[in-house]
Amino acid sequence: MVSGKDKLRQKIGGRRSTRQMYADKRSDQPIELDTLRLDGGTQPREAYDEQVLGEYADRMELDDRGFVVDPQGQAWEPIVLYDDDEHLWLADGFHRVRAARSKGLTSFQARIIVGNQRDAIKYSLSANARHGLRRTSSDKRRAVQRALTDDEWGAYSARALAELCSVSDFLVRQVRQELEESGEVEAPTQIVGADGKIHDVSTRTVEKKPAPSKKSKKSSRSTSKPRVKIALSDKEALSAGLDASSTSFDQLDSAHELAAAACVIAYPKRVVHFDAMCDHLGRLLETQGALIMPLEHGSEALKGAAALEKLVERGQLAAPRWVAIQDTRQVALVWAHQEDLPTWAHDLQALIDVLDPESTQLLV
Repeated sequence: MVSGKDKLRQKIGGRRSTRQMYADKRSDQPIELDTLRLDGGTQPREAYDEQVLGEYADRMELDDRGFVVDPQGQAWEPIVLYDDDEHLWLADGFHRVRAARSKGLTSFQARIIVGNQRDAIKYSLSANARHGLRRTSSDKRRAVQRALTDDEWGAYSARALAELCSVSDFLVRQVRQELEESGEVEAPTQIVGADGKIHDVSTRTVEKKPAPSKKSKKSSRSTSKPRVKIALSDKEALSAGLDASSTSFDQLDSAHELAAAACVIAYPKRVVHFDAMCDHLGRLLETQGALIMPLEHGSEALKGAAALEKLVERGQLAAPRWVAIQDTRQVALVWAHQEDLPTWAHDLQALIDVLDPESTQLLV
């Protein structure tokens, strides 16, 4: 019969340190930015900082080797990628990649480590602890929460988790207690210490706080509800009227779980918004789903449209068509597979009725 400790050992495998995994890296080399995967939940930060992105982009240029250098010719710190023979998962360097893309650069120097998406997530938990943009308290807490909700890493002791996330033991204990009291994680009966040994902690008790009662939420798209004129620009009313969930562009990289929707309505204003949307559209939009965007003007919108054109060429999106919204005097660009899509609609709800999506997601 397999004992509890043996089962735990099978689950956690060998506690291979970040330093050991990093030793498997290949030498720095320029990598095409279009080949990277940024949608694997490997962004450790809560959100990207647009001010920092602008500052980074102003100090970036490409040299003849394909390396990104600063105005003094010094190479930027390489990004870190994990290669599983199929994808290159970005584990460290999200701000650098987003800034380089917004600047129109096509490659960046990288250190490539042999490993999969999960290895990249594990590495990301302590990324930027020693270099780059300093982690905020929210970033550190988020890394700890991510580790504690994992089946394997959640069985680590406070000291082992602190080492994994490059934070203090106190923060790990604090966050673990909060998650256990709220019922988000179960209190472990056995933990793996920093020395790799398994310790019995089954006598420890945790008092759970009562979960808040959930009120039933009726769909605001009920047929009995009177039709309301909604402007495409009124995001708040649109979210309520369509019973749609909403996600900000700067948090797309950080979102571990995103439910795909049958219709995505997006409001990208800058190149970095288009960049993030294109990276994550595969998991945001259901197959044969529709993308709607208000028609915008300016160089940022033109660059963004070019990025979406690549998805059309790959067959990930239908060809775009424009639809005039009569009631609110707006024009929307629509990527949809419906052959009967009109060139004008009386109001936005009429256009939505043609698409008839089961679920809607707003990107703001």
